[in-house]
Amino acid sequence: MSLRSKQPAIFVTPPPIYLHFLNRELLRGLALSVEDVPVMATLAALLTCASERLFSSLAFIWEASFVPQFLQIVGAAHRAGELTVVSSLPTPEEYLYSAQKHYSYDQNRYPMYFQHVPSQLIDLHPDLIKRDDTSLILSHQLRMWAEGMQHDASTALSPADMKSLASIRGRIGSILDTREQKAITLSLFEAELKRLSLGNARLPLARLLSLLHLRHYLDSIGADIATGVFGLAYFDYAAETFPILDVSLLLSMLESMNISAVKSWRPEDIEAIIALRGSETHKRFVGGLRFLLNASVYKVWRETNSADHLARRDLIAQKLNSMLARGRWEPTVRTSLALHLDRLGGELEKVGLIATSEKDLIEISGMYRDNTVLRRKRVLILTATTLEARTVSELIRLHFGNTITKTYSTDHTIYLCG
Repeated sequence: MSLRSKQPAIFVTPPPIYLHFLNRELLRGLALSVEDVPVMATLAALLTCASERLFSSLAFIWEASFVPQFLQIVGAAHRAGELTVVSSLPTPEEYLYSAQKHYSYDQNRYPMYFQHVPSQLIDLHPDLIKRDDTSLILSHQLRMWAEGMQHDASTALSPADMKSLASIRGRIGSILDTREQKAITLSLFEAELKRLSLGNARLPLARLLSLLHLRHYLDSIGADIATGVFGLAYFDYAAETFPILDVSLLLSMLESMNISAVKSWRPEDIEAIIALRGSETHKRFVGGLRFLLNASVYKVWRETNSADHLARRDLIAQKLNSMLARGRWEPTVRTSLALHLDRLGGELEKVGLIATSEKDLIEISGMYRDNTVLRRKRVLILTATTLEARTVSELIRLHFGNTITKTYSTDHTIYLCG
């Protein structure tokens, strides 16, 4: 659901989920580390409450590899086809060599590239080769910003950050001119910031770099990010499908359904969820959750006439809790997770039916039926060029309001039009 919409786009299907909360440089701009983020609980919520594939840069996985049980879950999701690993290099060995070259000046911050490498990382081969040079693109975008030109990512900066960055703007070009093979991270600019006594620009610059990097990756792979990840609110406005992938709301919903132990799930529990993804049981459960999420946003929009849904997360949560309170939620039964999830899916459907009998949700009930019928139609349109694909996608978006998402097969780019 686009935050820039004038009214909520009901029943959108999110694109793949980009795991931005694993990005150490992004976290650095918020004075956080990977240890400060509930990585396993966030992964558990997204794997349980969403059906979209997860996308991650190979770098993120390497740099979060020290998180307990993380590599076990990443490996299971990757083997099951639920995680797509993205890299500009085709093998782990080539990636390691490149990382050692780029971070040779910053080994204390990137020890994972210069110490013992776990076998799980050497076995983790990229699925999607990103052809464009991220450093080259970031360098170009930074130069544009330094010269006063606007970029979608830089406009997402807070007013306070924009003010703080005015002092370093004129020095960006000369620093980039002398960077040689160094990666474009905050470390590249640290010496100049210190020399000019511009410590107040340090974190704002880190956030600018992260926004540029994030926007580039989302556009390149056709993905979105989860919102509501602990500590990462600054970047929530980069998302397009709030609240469907809002981790704080999803965890709250699970707690309301007596699945409150997600934050302490064992790796085996998460692996069981991974095995269920794609099944009719999982689809039913996710469909029930999303109907209630959309219904809550619709109710809030009708009451406030505001498209800034993020600013009304608490009000959306109230609507959700009110609807979920009508369900009969049994405690989690460990003997059969599939059976328990199936029961929860059935109860969610009942709660949804009760909700649509309300006066202010009669309209959304009709939208839901129409949407369900529309999604049973399957039409394949073959295009020969990128321009043709973009033109067809834009026409479908304009005429039918569908959200266009992008995914990949071995040899083709595939646009999903709803």
